[in-house]
Amino acid sequence: MTSKLVLFDIDGTLSPQGKFLARFPASVSEVLGSIVGVDGIDTTAKTDLGLTIEFASRASPAVPLSEIYENVGHMLAAQEDYFIRRQISQTELTRFEGTHELLSALRDRGHVLGIVTGNTRRIAEIKLEKIGLREFFSVFATGELSVGRTDLIEHAIKEAGITSQSDMSRGDVVYIADTPSDMRVGRNAGVMVIGVANGHFSRAGLMAEAPDFAFASFLDTGKVIESIESKRRRIGRGYSLVITPPEPIAGIAAGINIELSKRYGVPTFPPHTTIAGPVHDKDFFLDASRKLDGRLPQISVTFERVESKDEYFRELAFMARLTPELNRVNRMASEAYGKQNIQSYRPTMSVLYAYFPAKDFEVIGAQAQSALKVPFGYTAHKAELWSTVGPVENWHKIGEMLLRGAGQRTRMARRLA
Repeated sequence: MTSKLVLFDIDGTLSPQGKFLARFPASVSEVLGSIVGVDGIDTTAKTDLGLTIEFASRASPAVPLSEIYENVGHMLAAQEDYFIRRQISQTELTRFEGTHELLSALRDRGHVLGIVTGNTRRIAEIKLEKIGLREFFSVFATGELSVGRTDLIEHAIKEAGITSQSDMSRGDVVYIADTPSDMRVGRNAGVMVIGVANGHFSRAGLMAEAPDFAFASFLDTGKVIESIESKRRRIGRGYSLVITPPEPIAGIAAGINIELSKRYGVPTFPPHTTIAGPVHDKDFFLDASRKLDGRLPQISVTFERVESKDEYFRELAFMARLTPELNRVNRMASEAYGKQNIQSYRPTMSVLYAYFPAKDFEVIGAQAQSALKVPFGYTAHKAELWSTVGPVENWHKIGEMLLRGAGQRTRMARRLA
């Protein structure tokens, strides 16, 4: 079994989140002599450094940004003192059920445990000491190091000594946290992401952001450990309308996908372009698709370049030209499926879902572009209904429809697979 670096958030993940925001305006007042309230500031997935700058920028009277940056270290120190003097001594912190058992079992199995938190190192260690968990952690990436949490995961990986030459790789890093924002942070960092509904969000709410796994709590220690030690899986979340390329484009794109997926140790999938989705309700999706059958025109698509992007997954994708005709088809299908956020459509044909270092993009992007010389394109005469529920290897077609101009209007050629 390969050892993994398992990174935990604290507030809402290991311990219920306390009400400690007062330390931020108190530090602004002490250091800058200005007053600021706490209303209207969203603390989700932020760090103490980022929150300090945000609070100070709202101070009255206003403080120049240069002065805020000059004094941010003093404000963080003032917050730590305030936390120790006024807050932690008056607060009863507890840990969630199952946390001690899980951490103990992971340590016994040889995994390296770390903390990724928006709290500063000093505050994080005090909290962990108070809930009896400090002994388990040897890696810390804390809130004074960066304004963003993705950067904190990078700090943790560096502190753990993970490099291209080490026994442990980025594929052996697991991030466990409790908010939808955290799920996106972990995905963008390219690590395995596990949600736990210990905080204010439900398991369903976490699953909507496509973590690798999500649990209601840590009580089922065996299941959580099994997931941590499993091979990384990307979880899809619904049903989509797609088009797939004809030959020879399909064969070339599939060859790129197979080669790169093998190189990065991830599942293969049929290259495709999503027209609309995902839709979460299967029955609604199928019913809307029946009504849509025969109404959409044939779809012409032209791909202009290769990009790496972080949206649903980390992708290597051919980016298509968003023509008025393609945009119209997307809007028609999106409206039929009840999708509201249809202004940001970016048609692509992905050929890899995997974390790959930025330095790899120039090489693998050039290889993909050489295999499928851009610009290239095709006209689709049918659209396919896909289930993208579960890991990538489980994605499959469940139906198809002809597009207007491809023949007489037909019922969907296939029902459920």
